[in-house]
Amino acid sequence: MAVWTGAGLFALTVAMMAAILVIRLRFLGLERRRQRFLAVWRPLFTQALYQLPANAPHVRGGERFLFLLLFNHFHSLVKGEEEKERLNAFAVQEGLPPFAMATVHRGNLPMRIAAAQALGFLKETSAFEALEALARVESTALSLAAASAVTHVNPPRAMRELMPMLTARPDWPPSACERMLLDAGQAAASGPLKEAVMAAGEDTAPTLLRYLHTAAEETAAECARFWLTRARSPETLSAALQSLKDPRLRPMAREYLAHPVWHVRTQAVKALGRIGDQGDAPYLIRALTDKEWWVRYRAARTLAEAPFVDHAAFTAIREAQTDRYAREALDRAAAETGK
Repeated sequence: MAVWTGAGLFALTVAMMAAILVIRLRFLGLERRRQRFLAVWRPLFTQALYQLPANAPHVRGGERFLFLLLFNHFHSLVKGEEEKERLNAFAVQEGLPPFAMATVHRGNLPMRIAAAQALGFLKETSAFEALEALARVESTALSLAAASAVTHVNPPRAMRELMPMLTARPDWPPSACERMLLDAGQAAASGPLKEAVMAAGEDTAPTLLRYLHTAAEETAAECARFWLTRARSPETLSAALQSLKDPRLRPMAREYLAHPVWHVRTQAVKALGRIGDQGDAPYLIRALTDKEWWVRYRAARTLAEAPFVDHAAFTAIREAQTDRYAREALDRAAAETGK
């Protein structure tokens, strides 16, 4: 019995080693194939940035996904629009759009994500509906890739379709949503974002207000004013104050320096640091005696960094303080900023 058990274990070990060897050889073969592909196609992609290659070989069936990945890689590195257009022309010449369209429907998850990205880079208008549908699937990675792609294909239409998802998809990172809005551009994003902000409830308004920096200045100011006159929740007020960039709204920021919630007061101080002028110095000086450390600290840092408070004025403010906590805040700000 022991002999048969030992023989069985030996046979199993040999079979496992053989399987590992086969996998290893297959991997090495795939890597050699990838390197051969890159040796041929990487110089051609580099040439395509400046001039469409005239004698490029035909992309073989087994290499089409490698071609798609290399296209995505080059597109993500290039900044100039002319270079991107030449890359797109090269990809069209080599038959990438039909392959990407087919792959986005029936590939595995990583392949579908890469195909969605490629269709966005190509600005493939025929893919809009398919990509818009994929932006609604459960997979976070695939839905984000598709949403980003439609933003490149048709920015105005994409903004109208995607805006409700900015609050309906908590799995989408805010940085990714911000990137989509920036890619779409102010002309496409401002109108839909304004409509969404104005129609939002206080449960979703803070999320949308934090994207106002991607909109046109007048749109951002109108939305901030709208919520600063209506909001009741501290979260919404903080987000609205955080979005303030228009100096005409300074009186509204000053008003919230007396709000009972400390983080609203903190955002009011920071807003005055962005849009304030010399007339706001007395308000900031009063904030130095706030009962909350963060408010005092932000007021001191704002005074230290404000263009309307020079070194002499800052020194005079420090020397005039009789409150111990105000002096501590100013001393810290002076040490951190060198003022």
